[in-house]
Amino acid sequence: MSMYLSQRKYVLNLLSETWMLDSRPTLMDYHVKLDADMGELFAVVRHYRRLVGKLIYLTFTRAYITYTVGVVTS
Repeated sequence: MSMYLSQRKYVLNLLSETWMLDSRPTLMDYHVKLDADMGELFAVVRHYRRLVGKLIYLTFTRAYITYTVGVVTS
């Protein structure tokens, strides 16, 4: 007996919720500094915290996004 863990649906729902379903994957520039006035989701703190929480959860199975998630949490 084996078990397969997939978060594909979770990721697709997250991308759909943030209107990024059609976006292309890119690497994050290490020199980017985020500002509270950089976008619509930043304006509503509750939505931003919810999104960050979902991204932190996602790092358990997708370790390659850990740096980027760390940047948005600081």
